[in-house]
Amino acid sequence: MRNATGPLTRQYNVVAVLVVSRLIPPTAHSIMLLIGAVA
Repeated sequence: MRNATGPLTRQYNVVAVLVVSRLIPPTAHSIMLLIGAVA
């Protein structure tokens, strides 16, 4: 299940990071670090 939704989840995370980065840069940086650690 995780493998099937992998690409979609990753793409959604990228979009979310881009959106959040425009709203709150510090939070976006933390999210990027989190995604980097998970991915």
